[in-house]
Parts: sequence; structure tokens; C-alpha cells
Amino acid sequence: MNALLICPAERPNVPALGKFMPLVNLRICGKPLLFYWLEFLSMRGATNVQELAADRPHLVRQLVGDGSRW
Repeated sequence: MNALLICPAERPNVPALGKFMPLVNLRICGKPLLFYWLEFLSMRGATNVQELAADRPHLVRQLVGDGSRW
């Protein structure tokens, strides 16, 4: 199964949270928010996940790597 994750660039209600890193890289209970979505998709059978990140995509790519963890 293929999946597409759209990582928002701007969130007007929480502008301070995305000041230093993309919102999907923010840690919640010790894990980046993006990890929760990748774990959910892998449990649902996704084998190919594309992330569409407009806000500092190099940091998102650095966090996820090649995705072999999932």
C-alpha cells in the first residue's frame, strides 16, 4: 500500500512552535509527531510512504532517513 503524508508549512494558531523546526519534527511524549504517523501507516500495511514537506524539507529528510525503521 502506498501513502502520502502532507506536512504543513504554516499553522497560524501555533506560529511559535514552528519557529526553530518543522512542526512534524516537534517531539510529543518523546517522539517526533511524524513518527506517530509513520508507525500508524506501517501498522495499516503501508510499504511506501511519501512525505510532502514544504517547511525545511532537509530537516524532515534528516529525521526520517530512508524509512527502514518502519
